[in-house]
Amino acid sequence: MVDEDLSIVLVSNRAPVSFVASDDHFEIKRGAGGLAGALHPVARRLRGKAVWVATATSETDRRALAAGAADGLAAKLGYPVYLLDIEPEIYAPYYDDVSNRTS
Repeated sequence: MVDEDLSIVLVSNRAPVSFVASDDHFEIKRGAGGLAGALHPVARRLRGKAVWVATATSETDRRALAAGAADGLAAKLGYPVYLLDIEPEIYAPYYDDVSNRTS
């Protein structure tokens, strides 16, 4: 049972979906990574009580975002998803040196 007063904001590097470019439009596919796969069913169950914020990590995701392809994600997924277009030269040092640093 879902608590009716519960609201949750999910923030992650990867979104629950990513975009694939077709000839004249963008299609979505399941996002990569364990976190996205594990939390997507939870967000769907919470419906409008969940909001997911993630980074548009690929060039295709950034192009899809600029073309407005992300605007219909809430209807397709059952909850709102907001993608952030962070400049690759800013995102790469964070992701490579801070988020996934191995030494």
